[in-house]
Amino acid sequence: MRTMQSITRALVLAAGLSALFASTVPVAAQEPAKPQEAPPPAAQETPPPAAQEAAPPAVQEAPPPATQPETGTGFKDAPWRFDVNLYFWTLSVPATIENKDGSREIDVNVSFHDLLKYMNFGIMGEAEVHKGPVGLFVSPMYGDLEESTNFTGPLGNDNNATGYIKMSVIDYGISYQVAHWKLGNGADAPVLTLEPYGGYRYFYDKTTIKLYSSALNRTVKTSTTSIINTPILGARAVLDLTKRWYFTAAGDYGWNVEDVVNTWQAIGLVGYRFKMGKFPSKVFAGTRYLHLSTDDGTVKANLALKGPLVGLGMEF
Repeated sequence: MRTMQSITRALVLAAGLSALFASTVPVAAQEPAKPQEAPPPAAQETPPPAAQEAAPPAVQEAPPPATQPETGTGFKDAPWRFDVNLYFWTLSVPATIENKDGSREIDVNVSFHDLLKYMNFGIMGEAEVHKGPVGLFVSPMYGDLEESTNFTGPLGNDNNATGYIKMSVIDYGISYQVAHWKLGNGADAPVLTLEPYGGYRYFYDKTTIKLYSSALNRTVKTSTTSIINTPILGARAVLDLTKRWYFTAAGDYGWNVEDVVNTWQAIGLVGYRFKMGKFPSKVFAGTRYLHLSTDDGTVKANLALKGPLVGLGMEF
């Protein structure tokens, strides 16, 4: 029984925007009259023409400048932005496998402690590139697990069973920022960004079982490989509470008719931004739940990867 649980556990682990001038005319001086001479008829002086003030030139208002679009907001003028994150997911893996006729059901719950015990190597991370509102992303997770157990055969002979699992889950696709709302007045008001995305969730699992019998002095090896690529649609919301603190929530759902697979996930994170040297960086923590269900008509399986996570990211 212990052997079957170990083998089953191994199989399930496949898891920004005049001056005005005036002229004066002098008045002409008059000469005094000569004595004993009749004065000549009074000369009528023609008064000088009235000084005309020059009218100032009409001032014409310049037309308002044409409205210029904000620079850097379109796709062509926007800079490239890169974001790389590495994280540590303390996950557990509950799973249920059952025959469609109800004849048999197996429940397995692999703890984080067990995963650490059996893991030879594992890595989790994500990378994003943005230009304006458009983004591309990839989020890979890989694990290499091994479990071995010894048991006694029906003839009293010593036997060994070893299970090897190589498992990958990779999300990849494209996103588009559709909204960027400022929640309040002031330079430091919170900002909410909404970014739907679509792509695929790729599952790969290769499980190998080796059975050694001392009585037969031989090893029997069997291996199975499963590959599923399921379309997904989802959205991510980022609430920048301050210039440093932020909250992220994301969720998606996928369905693959050909393989009769459905998958969904939910993520919630709280993060803090800072500078690491000259690079903008961040730390974050939260939780992630990833679910997968398959149904091949004979066997139905439900698998979940869930648990808290912490991570470190860098932007450039």
